[in-house]
Amino acid sequence: MLHVNSCDVEAVIKTCQFAVEYWSKYKKDVMLDMLGYRIYGHNEVDEPTFTQPKMYAKIRSMDTPPTAYEKELIAQGIVSADEAAKLRSQIDEHFEAEYQASLSLKPDIKNTTNPAYRGSRSLTHKWKDMVFSQSGSEPDQTGIDAQQLTDIIKSTVDLPADFKIHPRLQRMFVEPRLKAIEKGNVDWASAEAAALGSLAIEGFNSRLVGEDTERGTFSQRHCVFTDQDSQSAFTPLRDSEYMASNRNGRVQIHNTNLCELGTMAYEYGYSLESPKNLVMWEAQFGDFYNPAQLVVDQFLMCSEAKWLRQTGLVLLLPHGFDGAGPEHSTCHMERFLQNVNS
Repeated sequence: MLHVNSCDVEAVIKTCQFAVEYWSKYKKDVMLDMLGYRIYGHNEVDEPTFTQPKMYAKIRSMDTPPTAYEKELIAQGIVSADEAAKLRSQIDEHFEAEYQASLSLKPDIKNTTNPAYRGSRSLTHKWKDMVFSQSGSEPDQTGIDAQQLTDIIKSTVDLPADFKIHPRLQRMFVEPRLKAIEKGNVDWASAEAAALGSLAIEGFNSRLVGEDTERGTFSQRHCVFTDQDSQSAFTPLRDSEYMASNRNGRVQIHNTNLCELGTMAYEYGYSLESPKNLVMWEAQFGDFYNPAQLVVDQFLMCSEAKWLRQTGLVLLLPHGFDGAGPEHSTCHMERFLQNVNS
């Protein structure tokens, strides 16, 4: 736990850098406790002194963090008063220009994928080279070579010679998959693995997370195997001989904590970064999606209308109404229809 005064700009930056470096090196979570205050009330018509008079008398007697930091830099001779005033003026002018432009901007949601459209500036950086179908039609050719498809699926059960797999998995998963592909039969889990593998070969990154995604909710996937002696993990889609020598993109498959709200929110942010990331979040059961409803309503369904930002986050819901009791049969799929129609 790191405590830091949010009014101390440099302390906040250094603490955040330390937290990231610690997490990166030791692979342990870090909690940042930033102690600060809100200058204004809950909204523009709220008056905080109604309920907190002494606190807000103190707050209003203090310099704001930008002003305090500006005075500190001037006192240290890092910038002059004129330089600080010029920088502040540039920032104020930028915000004022953006505000004035927003008054006449009428978002055209259907046109946000067109780089010439002013509102699509979020697509002009890492997304600028992506080709979007303006007509809505799909490309004529989306398939891959049949032999390559077979090789990818075979690689999903290609384990190291010294890897001790659970005998039940060998008998009920590995051997049946090899026999099935020889006969040209492909089940859902094999097709899913083939999709991730082919994307990796083509240079796209795939990221699949959820409470039990490594083996699949119903032990149908098994994209990650566990050695029965060492407990070491092996991900064939990433580390098998075929995939290691042919893939040009990352394949990430991770189990996550049973905190759908936080996990889906993180994956939403991850999905915004690059169109070459296929980011997928999976509920262990369909109704496990319910605690993340906030993210769906506040971000996924309306981020384009709110901020002209698009996301490619994919939600996988194994099932909803299968009569498995109250904890596994309350997935309200109608919510998606309501959101689409709204």
